[in-house]
Amino acid sequence: MEMTEGHKLASEALDREYPGWEKRIDLERLDMFSIKDCLLGQLNPESARGGWTAEVIRLVGWDTNSNVTPTTYFACRDEEWKQLIQERLSQKE
Repeated sequence: MEMTEGHKLASEALDREYPGWEKRIDLERLDMFSIKDCLLGQLNPESARGGWTAEVIRLVGWDTNSNVTPTTYFACRDEEWKQLIQERLSQKE
């Protein structure tokens, strides 16, 4: 998979904040529509209770300058994130 700039920046941010994050994501549960089951919701359940901030949205790859709503953007990202995570896990084996 060729990483988009958003995936690259988000992956780097996740690597800094949550080293080994890809091992902690339940791919069957991953749902970027859900604050509980999205990347950050799975990594830090407390963030799901605190609401969405610009920083949380930025970390998962949403362009805050875009006209696209986070929900629309995230909906098309589940499969891309799953593929990226699977590739990272296979490289570490």
